[in-house]
Amino acid sequence: MKRLVILGCLVLAACGGGPRALSDVESARLAHVRVGNYSARYSAVEARVPTGGGVLLLSGRVDFVGRVGSVSWRTEGRSDAASAGELQWGAELVAVRSGGDWQLRPLQQGAELDTVLVLLTGLGAENPDAVRDARWVRSDSVGGVDVDVIDNGGRLVYWVDRDGRLVRLDARIGDRSESATVTFHLGGGAFDVLPDLR
Repeated sequence: MKRLVILGCLVLAACGGGPRALSDVESARLAHVRVGNYSARYSAVEARVPTGGGVLLLSGRVDFVGRVGSVSWRTEGRSDAASAGELQWGAELVAVRSGGDWQLRPLQQGAELDTVLVLLTGLGAENPDAVRDARWVRSDSVGGVDVDVIDNGGRLVYWVDRDGRLVRLDARIGDRSESATVTFHLGGGAFDVLPDLR
C-alpha cells in the first residue's frame, strides 16, 4: 500500500500543475509569437491598464509592422468628460483626444500606459526570439480557446494557443501588484493614424 501511495505521488508530481521548463514544441511556439504577429500585421486589442490615476480600458487596433496603434479609452468607474477619449501612438509620440483637438506628447518612459503602448507595438518581429528563462505555468482557455500560459522571465506572461498565436498578454509594470492585461484578435485591415505618428 505504501508503494502505491508513493507511486501515486510521483505520477501527480510528473503530471502536476506546477511551473516547469518548456518542452521543445512550447519553446518553438513562444519563439515564433512575434513572427506570427508580424505576418498577420494587424490585431484588434482589448486592454486593462492599472495606473496611478485609475484603471484605463482600451479598445482598438495595432499594426505590428508599422508599429502604430489606435484605441478608444475610458477610465473604469468614471463617466465625466475627461475620463474617455481616443488615443493613437507610434514609436516616439502619443496623440490623445478627449472631446477636442488631438494633443501630441512624447512617450514617457516608466509611465504605466506608455509602457503598455510601447510593448504592444513591439510585439511583431521578422525573426524568432531566443527563449531563455521562460516557464510553462499551466493550461487555460481564453474565450473558449485552449492556451498554454507561459511566464517569460517574470514580467510578461504569454497566453499562446496551439497554433502559436498570442491570445492574451499579462504585463507587470513597475512596482504595481496588479498586471496590465491585453487580449488579441489577429487579422483585419489597415487603419488610419495621424501622419506625425508614422
